[in-house]
Amino acid sequence: MIAIPYKIINDFDKYIHYIVTNNIVFEINRMDKPVIYTNIFKYDSCYDLYLNISKLCKNNNEAPEKIMPILENNNYYLDIYDIFMMDVNNNILSIPYNDKITIQEFIHSNKTFFEPIYPKPIRSIFKIYIIDSDFLYRK
Repeated sequence: MIAIPYKIINDFDKYIHYIVTNNIVFEINRMDKPVIYTNIFKYDSCYDLYLNISKLCKNNNEAPEKIMPILENNNYYLDIYDIFMMDVNNNILSIPYNDKITIQEFIHSNKTFFEPIYPKPIRSIFKIYIIDSDFLYRK
């Protein structure tokens, strides 16, 4: 058996703690598509969430020839028209397409919409819904 120095284990534990406490996982729901998951650093902007989800949905799309992509930094992504959440009373809150508001700030200012969908120990998974070009232009 190989002995692993305590410092490496301790640093790894700190790294795992950092990842778990500073990342937020979103369960992405799209009409007639399987649920997919993504994570984002809590200090990233809401705009970064849009880009992250756009890239992820484009990679998981079943019919890429039907997509009306947008050009951003010389990369084509799926158009995301809205990312929204629902609270327990079915009120809807859209996540702003804004590069000045961090995910953490948005969560703290809208706590009623950010109820975890799973109990402890996974407290930072939130359900969101998207409206994308694939949804709008389907036949």
